[in-house]
Amino acid sequence: MSLSPYKLARKVLPKPVQAWLGNRNKVKRATLDPLLFRFTSHPNEERLSYEKRSTLNVPESALEQNPFIPTRIAASYRQWYRSEQIQQIVRVRGEVLIEPTTGWPMGAGNALYSSLFPSGLSPFLPVPRYQTIWCKTPMLRLGKVISLRNANEGGYSHFYTDLMAQMALLMRAGINLRDYSLVVAKKVAESAYGRYLLAHVPMFQQVANIVVQGDEFIACEEALFVNAFGNSTNSEVFLDVVEQAKAAHPITVPRGQRKIFLVRGKHRRRTMSNSDEIFEILKPKGFESVDADLLSLSEQIETFAHARHVVGIHGAGLINILYRHPEHCSLFEIAEPMVREAHSLNGQYHNLTVALGFDYGTTMGQVAEVHDSRFYLPPQQFEADFGAFWGRFGS
Repeated sequence: MSLSPYKLARKVLPKPVQAWLGNRNKVKRATLDPLLFRFTSHPNEERLSYEKRSTLNVPESALEQNPFIPTRIAASYRQWYRSEQIQQIVRVRGEVLIEPTTGWPMGAGNALYSSLFPSGLSPFLPVPRYQTIWCKTPMLRLGKVISLRNANEGGYSHFYTDLMAQMALLMRAGINLRDYSLVVAKKVAESAYGRYLLAHVPMFQQVANIVVQGDEFIACEEALFVNAFGNSTNSEVFLDVVEQAKAAHPITVPRGQRKIFLVRGKHRRRTMSNSDEIFEILKPKGFESVDADLLSLSEQIETFAHARHVVGIHGAGLINILYRHPEHCSLFEIAEPMVREAHSLNGQYHNLTVALGFDYGTTMGQVAEVHDSRFYLPPQQFEADFGAFWGRFGS
């Protein structure tokens, strides 16, 4: 697999340098971008719904009273949970452009409609390329569209927590989806999971048609821009997502009791240098090693629908535990080490297990080597943390 110079640097340079590279966009957003782009509102926007709240929408006790979340991880989750999210549906009448690379809504010249695209306001996420200020070709002109473009659109778990959550919010709002074309990024539509889910999830069959946006700008006469509480995975919207996902691949046979150790291929970010050693601890308990990259999406769904116990590194593959619902599951998540204390771990899967009524425990790895993008999990630490969890929930 070939890597861009930037991704190669992120893989081989010392971790402090990797962290600095990860922040490079934050510096650009605070300095150059405001000089070149005009962040503004569309003159003809109508907010159909709006809500702002913190990510966490479950009782704090769900975090504080779980003895299987180490103190440092609990503190980091709490920081992540306190971040605010916006959930909204905004209708725009009058021309608006959808930029192809990032999905940002744009106007003439250097206007970026930030009121329509709150997911793009993160200082770590990019704005359109600077040449879009003077060059907006090629152009595809459409009538009424729903934009499912999102700053977090490029990942498997985000398909559920962002794109499907946006659709679920529209359905709850009573929007007649058949009046609109649905705009989806090419990288999403042409991915293996995108092809499968767009073809099988019932909500996507309700729109007039699906427009796959490649290199062209899309100009539309009317548009709906949506942002949903994707990471508040216990919200009513996300529970709708769970039901829609399960409807795409119904499980008609009795659920199994498999024990899955979810591993990540070496080409992936967030890999564990001693996965084999950890697996040797799990094997006597009946666990099998599974790499989701080697499975088709339907095979992944079948695997996790029958998984009673899952151990795995934080990553997109863990979203598949939703297919176990309504049967019970336990998840023991292995978190990557925090490069700096200010960095907060993503508590998405803890939140998801609370929503689905699953059991949850976690532990954190250590930095392996200065020039290694992988991390190391001391076997004694894993045996202690997972052993306590398994003693309570194992079978």
